[in-house]
Amino acid sequence: MVKDKNRDELYYWNCENKVVNKCIGPASTILIGGRHNLRADKEYNHSPEASKVGLARANAMIKG
Repeated sequence: MVKDKNRDELYYWNCENKVVNKCIGPASTILIGGRHNLRADKEYNHSPEASKVGLARANAMIKG
């Protein structure tokens, strides 16, 4: 995920493959106490890349 924009404590994220894979998997988080808490997300339309396992784990932690 890459940050698209933010407004105050609300952050909007897009898949880094948005253009290449036409991924429709955006997410939004709210920053509370220095931690991002997932507000909403949509399913990806592609499989995760094996080279990005660390990022997948970080995304899973955000989803809590």
